[in-house]
Amino acid sequence: MNEQRKYSGLIFSTSYLDRADQEQLAQLSDYVSRHDIKVAIVTNYHTDSARKWMKTAPIRVDAWVCASSIKQSRHTWYKKPMPQVMSVAMGKIGRVRSEVLSVCSNDTDRKASEAAFIDQIMHPAPSELIPLLTDAPKVEIPPVNLDVPAPLTGLFGAIVGDMVGVPHEHKSRTQNPEFKFRKEKWHCSDDSVLSAAVAQWLMGDRSIEDLDRQFTIWGYAHYTCGFGRAFKTWLDSREHIRRHATSNGAAMRVTPVGIVANSLEECLFLADMQARLTHNSNEASTGAQAVAVCVFLTRQGKSKAEIKKYIESTFGMNLDRSIGDLRAGYNIDEQHGSCDSLRCTSEAIICWLHSDTFEQTIRNAISLGGDADTIAAMAGGIAASTLGMEIPVEIAEECFRIMPEDLKRTLISFNKRYN
Repeated sequence: MNEQRKYSGLIFSTSYLDRADQEQLAQLSDYVSRHDIKVAIVTNYHTDSARKWMKTAPIRVDAWVCASSIKQSRHTWYKKPMPQVMSVAMGKIGRVRSEVLSVCSNDTDRKASEAAFIDQIMHPAPSELIPLLTDAPKVEIPPVNLDVPAPLTGLFGAIVGDMVGVPHEHKSRTQNPEFKFRKEKWHCSDDSVLSAAVAQWLMGDRSIEDLDRQFTIWGYAHYTCGFGRAFKTWLDSREHIRRHATSNGAAMRVTPVGIVANSLEECLFLADMQARLTHNSNEASTGAQAVAVCVFLTRQGKSKAEIKKYIESTFGMNLDRSIGDLRAGYNIDEQHGSCDSLRCTSEAIICWLHSDTFEQTIRNAISLGGDADTIAAMAGGIAASTLGMEIPVEIAEECFRIMPEDLKRTLISFNKRYN
C-alpha cells in the first residue's frame, strides 16, 4: 500500500463486509456517500444470490463482479486467484490502479490484487480506511436522459455496424449480401467499447494520460466483450508500454475523431495519437487516419469522388476495386479473416463508396467474408456521417435498445455536444 496515496475507489469481498463491525461500516458508508468514493464488490455469488445480498448490503455498492464470470482458466477463484477479477472490479467503478485500494479478508484477495498491481490492505477495521480515502467532496454529475430516440447519424453508425456484424465473425462469416439479420445475437463488441472510450477521451482534456485512462476503464469494465489477445496483453500489463502492431484495432474505434475535428490537420493528429498508444506503427496509424478523414470530409459536405481522390493520393490506397474483387480475396473456410489495418480500412471505404444507403454499406462490409464486425464498424461510421445515408429507424431502435447503459450514456452525451 502506498502511504502517500489517497484512494477514490474501494474493492471489497462480501465476506469482509459480512464480518466487519457494523457500526464502523455505517460510518464508512456515510463517508463514501458524501465523497466521490466508488465501491466495488468481488464475490463468488452468482447473479440471483448477489442481487439478494446487494439489497441488504451494509455499504453503498456501485458495482459487483462475480469471480467465476471472468473466463481466465479452468481453475476456480480459490484454487488460482485471477488478477483480472480485481481489474474488472476497478474498471466497473471507473477508476484506474493508482486510485483503488483492495480491502482483503483472505490470501486469495491479496494475491489477486498484487497480481493486478492494485494496492491492498489486509484485515483493516472499517474506521482505518477513512484516513486513506480522498477528502474531496462528491461531485454531482447531471444525469443523462437515456429515454431519447435512437440516433440515426454519427458515432452510432460505427456501433451499429459492429453490432450487426458480430454474428458473422469467424466460422459464421458469409459472402451473401442478402444475409438474414440475426438480431438475437446482436451485441456490442470491442469495436463499440473502444469507440466509446475514444469519444469519452475527446470530451475531456485530450491528453495521452486520459486516453490511457479511458482505455483502461472501458477495457476492464467490458473485459469479456471480445478484445483481441494483444489488446488484453497491453491492458493487463503494468506500464502499458507501446507495442508495434499493424492490425485494425486503432481504425475500428476512430470514428469519433472525424466527428470532433475542426480541421484536417487536427483530424490527422488526433487519429494518429489514439492509434499510437496501442498500435505503434505507421500502418495502424495510416488506417485510422484514413477512416477518420473520410468521416471528417463527409461532414464537410465533400463528395465521394473528392474523398476517394484525397484518400488515394494521401494514403496510397487502391480504391478502384469492386465489391466482387474484395470478396474474391477471402476464403471463408479459414477460421479468421484478415485484420491487417491497411487492407481492412481500404475495404471499408470501398464498401461505402459502392453503396447508396447505410444498410447497403453494412451488408457489403459484412459480406466480404473478412473481419465482419470491424469492417462494418468502420464503414458504418463513415456512412452514418454521410448525408442521405442515415441508419434505418428499425435497425437503430433495436441496437439502441440493447446497448449497455454506459455506452448509451456516452453516446448521448457525445451526440449532444458534437452533432
